[in-house]
Amino acid sequence: MKLDFVLKALIKDQSDPAIRSAETRGFHSSLGAKKAIEFAVSWVEAWNSRDLNRIVAHYSEDVVFSSPLVRTIGGGNSNTVRGCVALRIYFSAALRKFPSLRFRLRAVYAGDEALILLYDIVNGLVAGEELKLNEKGQIIRAWVYYGRVKQSNAERTVVDQEH
Repeated sequence: MKLDFVLKALIKDQSDPAIRSAETRGFHSSLGAKKAIEFAVSWVEAWNSRDLNRIVAHYSEDVVFSSPLVRTIGGGNSNTVRGCVALRIYFSAALRKFPSLRFRLRAVYAGDEALILLYDIVNGLVAGEELKLNEKGQIIRAWVYYGRVKQSNAERTVVDQEH
């Protein structure tokens, strides 16, 4: 995925509010749209490479990761994973469970010290991830949300939301 292409798709196209970053709408963020998009592209490319080391490199050692799929994929009784070692185990299980897993980035929203990624994931799901970054640009806190998108009359409507 070329950064220039993504920048054009996410910033230049002002007509589609679903793919505009917060900064292009006149808001300022300390993270900045370009830095947020660069991070998102790197993160998606890591996932699409299925290289666990590349994926986990985006997360801090003391990361806290919450997703409604943690119990389903990783077992246990919580939807939260704590620490990079445990997260690596969870991600490894997710990659095994979904061999055709491939992300398609839809939108990046930059905020102060955090960003939100919206992307297609697997089995018709759309995911939203709220990612808080540390001073090194690594994820220290992640919240993941899932929903299904129904295409109708060229409009995107989110239905059957999961959290």
